[in-house]
Amino acid sequence: MTAPELFELVRALCLPDEIRTEGRHKFAAIEALCLTCARLRSAGVLYELVSRFDRSAAAVSEIVTWVLIFVNGRWGHLLDFDHEHLLSPPNLEKYEHAVHESGPGAPLTGVWGFIDCTIRRICRPSHWQRQAYNDHKKHCGVRLICELSPDGAASSGV
Repeated sequence: MTAPELFELVRALCLPDEIRTEGRHKFAAIEALCLTCARLRSAGVLYELVSRFDRSAAAVSEIVTWVLIFVNGRWGHLLDFDHEHLLSPPNLEKYEHAVHESGPGAPLTGVWGFIDCTIRRICRPSHWQRQAYNDHKKHCGVRLICELSPDGAASSGV
């Protein structure tokens, strides 16, 4: 995101100009939004944010929690799960059938969708190392992760 887009997002979300957390930490709205976006990018980035923003881990954690609670309270009605239309049980069954019938490379049942563009790091495998290695990221990983039907098994890498 560009800086003007971040400022526009602050206005669109109606974040207050100055935010004070329960721990008495004071943040500008743009800093709070930037910290929240950066924190949501990855679970292991907290200590990087501490040094980059010159804030304590507690302050970063408090402001991220504050922003998420604020956005959910103000805009949560727009973030509700669509369980009656797009992701209704009959539609999930149709998606699962379409994936299973797509060809000989789709032997799994219960798969109704895929999450793409996320590379999950894995240990170097004993077999199929070349297929698991990602040249761009310089480590082994899984690119697609199956989303299984709610009554099926847990998500698994493909």
